[in-house]
Amino acid sequence: MKTSDKFLFLFGANKTGDNLFDFAVSEVHSTAKTLGIKAEESETCDCPFIRHPLINSSYTVLNVQHTDHVHTLLSRLILTKAAIEVWGGGQNYDELNRSIVNCRDDSKRKYFDEKVSFCMRVKGIGRKVQMTDQRRKIMLLGDDTLPFMGPVNLSAPDEEYYIVEDYMGVAKEESEPAFIYFGRVVGEGQRRLLDTYSLTKRKFIGNTSMDPEISFFMSNMAGVRSSSLVFDPFVGSGSILVSAAHYGAFVLGGDINYNVIHGTGKSSRHNVHFRKDDESILNNLRQYGLQSQYVDVLLSDAAQHPWRLNRPLFDAIITDPPYGIREGSRKVGVKGATMTDLQSLGPDVLHYPEQKEYLLEQVFKDLLEFAAATLVIGGKLVYFLPVNRTEYSAEFVPTHPALKLVGNHEQVLNTHSSRRLIVMKKMAHFDRSLEAEIQSNFYSESNSFRKKYFKPV
Repeated sequence: MKTSDKFLFLFGANKTGDNLFDFAVSEVHSTAKTLGIKAEESETCDCPFIRHPLINSSYTVLNVQHTDHVHTLLSRLILTKAAIEVWGGGQNYDELNRSIVNCRDDSKRKYFDEKVSFCMRVKGIGRKVQMTDQRRKIMLLGDDTLPFMGPVNLSAPDEEYYIVEDYMGVAKEESEPAFIYFGRVVGEGQRRLLDTYSLTKRKFIGNTSMDPEISFFMSNMAGVRSSSLVFDPFVGSGSILVSAAHYGAFVLGGDINYNVIHGTGKSSRHNVHFRKDDESILNNLRQYGLQSQYVDVLLSDAAQHPWRLNRPLFDAIITDPPYGIREGSRKVGVKGATMTDLQSLGPDVLHYPEQKEYLLEQVFKDLLEFAAATLVIGGKLVYFLPVNRTEYSAEFVPTHPALKLVGNHEQVLNTHSSRRLIVMKKMAHFDRSLEAEIQSNFYSESNSFRKKYFKPV
């Protein structure tokens, strides 16, 4: 049932760095498109007043047609703490009271019933609001403004309301917020999944296992939905596969690292020498009841992939290629001048192909060409691109004629380095004569990003 078309999405994140607003707003819009929901930035109007949040804020206000659409969005969003149905807004509490009264309609009457318990809280954006101040501010909303008849219940209320004070851009010596909202909490996002899928509880991890906050975010940016076929060509311990499978995708991956694919060798856990027999990517999915979504993982070289290119396969390719910090990029190849004569080894000799450095320039070109060949039309490629912040320009981003850049979001690693989440959508059928390009030569040297990361000057 329709109640209000304006909703305040309150964000929270651990791993996105300084660009929470950019990441979270992009996740909302991407997820809305995936689910066929219309969610648009709210314009300033008389009922209620809306302030456009600053770029470094932790909320946004969107027009969404139905409350049930908001619930559907919240069932996917990992960077959203909660959504609040906006009942009013103003630059001060007098304006806020008038706005609430002017916008009060019959749809809200049921919330004032004497049988409906409630609680009211105050949330500061850009500044913490002390408990004593919270009580005082709640009292500034008069009984005529909000004629609640039900009992107050702070522990388990039927309805929860928030006063949201926006202090972004307000000088420290100023005591009043720039803007104030009031509204009813509609529901919470999926932040609880961060504990459920925590790496500390996961059966199988590696040196580069991705934090669930990022892997769930990447899946939402890729438009993963039930029955999607998702591939990670640098699968590692399968963190991306776990997140995509949670959303109902069928998942598979590839990696050149034998120990990772087969769950053998030294453990990445502290004070643990070797991996246990049950440590594997499949058992990671089985741990969460997602084994039915598992297709397979392949010991494969991303530079010489085993897939036939005569038809598209994947709805999404989501990956985080190694770029030389904790793990380096490798491909099958000969380091020296001579190659092993395989025929001379005999039929009973197990041969492990030699590996050599896989230059980042070729990693990203191969990745885009692979995506152009194997994604369905409309499918998305989502990956991280490491950059030096002082040198970065649009020329760093690899391009391909069949792929359209639809997202580019910076996650700051330190003062001089970051990685950018690149989202590309396949727009045209694969043409073998068309190749990926990178205009910058930043990735053409050996250990190019690693050198800049540890020696930025």
